[in-house]
Amino acid sequence: MLQACRDRLEDQLPQADGRTGLLADFQRLRSGVSTMSGGVEFFVLPQGVSGQPANLATGFFRQPVTRQIAVVTLVRANDGTGEKALEGIEETLDAIHAAFCGWAPDDELGVFELAQERPFDNGTGFVAFMTTFRINDQLRFAS
Repeated sequence: MLQACRDRLEDQLPQADGRTGLLADFQRLRSGVSTMSGGVEFFVLPQGVSGQPANLATGFFRQPVTRQIAVVTLVRANDGTGEKALEGIEETLDAIHAAFCGWAPDDELGVFELAQERPFDNGTGFVAFMTTFRINDQLRFAS
């Protein structure tokens, strides 16, 4: 699902094309193994799964779950590109909402909805926003 979300972001936001990473990319940045150039970068991260009471039937286990992902938007305003990204941060965040709200990867039951958005301390010293989306799905197993 994370790769599909990354592809969606790059497809819907021109400024995200080629500047969107996943969890391993974000961890490399946080640990100092990689660096960020000026401007804006995006990361699609898992945010967990929460379960609802399971439905039991003979031979089947079914449990509704809510999956969450986050789009982290990092802005480094050390040059003109970064300053321009900060000036347009509201439009960028709105475009992220539009890219995900009402959309779902092919194998999901529900569609994404906005759960929360907030600035956060990302450990890199850059301006950062975390936009969290949730989608309803279910676990199904033969028992």
